[in-house]
Amino acid sequence: VGRFENLNEDFDHVSRQIGIETKLPHVNKSSHSYYKSYYNTKTRDMIAEGFREDIELFGYDF
Repeated sequence: VGRFENLNEDFDHVSRQIGIETKLPHVNKSSHSYYKSYYNTKTRDMIAEGFREDIELFGYDF
């Protein structure tokens, strides 16, 4: 389990640890708006509650 912000670095680290040399391909890069703009108050509260443990564990601000 790791932070998405560190995905490439974490993937490289795990790959080295298990002895494979590969790179994580970068596909499907999106140009979407800031994620908070997709939620209204009700859906924001649903996400905040449903992922409360993850948000706290990883120190996210949602």
